[in-house]
Amino acid sequence: MIPKEITIGAFTFKVELVREIIHNDSRLEGTAVDGYVFYDRGIIQILNSLGKMTEQTFWHEVIHCIDKVYNADALTDECTVDRISQGVYQAVKCLYPEDWK
Repeated sequence: MIPKEITIGAFTFKVELVREIIHNDSRLEGTAVDGYVFYDRGIIQILNSLGKMTEQTFWHEVIHCIDKVYNADALTDECTVDRISQGVYQAVKCLYPEDWK
């Protein structure tokens, strides 16, 4: 279950499931993304076409938010974020299976 919003530190992020993600991030130019965090607007967007990968993508973007809020000077690389988010998602599914069916 994807929440409508999540608070990390002093920041609350609205979560939106969308058909298309349009961003101006030059680091990702030409790259298709399944999710993206708009830090300046406090919004996490996730494609609504991901099926079972929606929850995994949600946790991936949450890890980016945690990284930005608590580790802003040394942002974690994408592969590490992906591995951490997979572990967090599996742990949450085990702890709260009814919420993640």
